[in-house]
Amino acid sequence: MNRSGFSLIELVVILLIITALLYIAIPQFGSMTRKYNIERQTRQLYADMMTARSRAMNTNRTHILTATASAYSIVDDKNSNGAVDAGEIVIQSTLSYPVTWGTGVTINFNGRGIPDVTGMINTTASTEAAFDCIEVQMTKLYIGKMAGGTCVHK
Repeated sequence: MNRSGFSLIELVVILLIITALLYIAIPQFGSMTRKYNIERQTRQLYADMMTARSRAMNTNRTHILTATASAYSIVDDKNSNGAVDAGEIVIQSTLSYPVTWGTGVTINFNGRGIPDVTGMINTTASTEAAFDCIEVQMTKLYIGKMAGGTCVHK
């Protein structure tokens, strides 16, 4: 007998195989997306901090980073009063994943780009992301991965 096409049983078996593969793949995709988003957030925060440091050096004015667990802003302190005034905010960002600010909630980059505090900033979300922390030192900012309570530089 000459048959063309697939039988109903063959189609059901194929659909079951596809369903099983999707059942395995979807949780992995969610985990991968979460890791990527944490890395993206860490890199964006690092880039914004480097921008604040660079602008402080270029303008010879203090730039202030103020933060909470879920947001941060960077201010160009144009009148050098140490406070946020109208028109001074340069960058504002909301964080998708909460962070711990081991440096306190304010970092002042002086006109030479040197921060007034040192410490570590890390995401509180447990993950296998390649980047999830930033270490603030007097002369440099490092991006890295948390391991054993310290930020290991990448």
